[in-house]
Amino acid sequence: MKLLTGFALATLLFTSCHVDVIDEDFGLGVVGIIKRKRADDLIADIKLEFGLETLRYIGNLTDTIEKVAIIGGSGSSHIYQAIDNDVDLFITGDVTYHRALDAKNLGLNVLDVGHYFESHGIQEVKQVLISKGITLPIKVSNINTNPYKKV
Repeated sequence: MKLLTGFALATLLFTSCHVDVIDEDFGLGVVGIIKRKRADDLIADIKLEFGLETLRYIGNLTDTIEKVAIIGGSGSSHIYQAIDNDVDLFITGDVTYHRALDAKNLGLNVLDVGHYFESHGIQEVKQVLISKGITLPIKVSNINTNPYKKV
């Protein structure tokens, strides 16, 4: 499911850029190439596209981003795989304090979009399943299971 969510997030995040999957063996996520863009500009685009006020970022905001890895949900344990894939930006959720320090010390740019960001791609996951021939009824829940409140 996280692999499908990664593809769905890639499609949603980079609607203005073509995402070429270059590593299907990345694990739970996807690695792709996008049109070159500064990190701060890409983050501004993502915030605007999804109506987000803030995101958490580790790294250099002036770096040029082209190769991106995405893992839906809590993917900070895959920071070293992102480094091994030589990505410019790793997008995931729920990055822990110590993983954030590791990323910073290793020079990896990380965008923490939160665990529940993947809910934006659920309809796309449903469409992928249908296109693969799944004939069972697929219901997408509208229940908000996010335990956090903005204060």
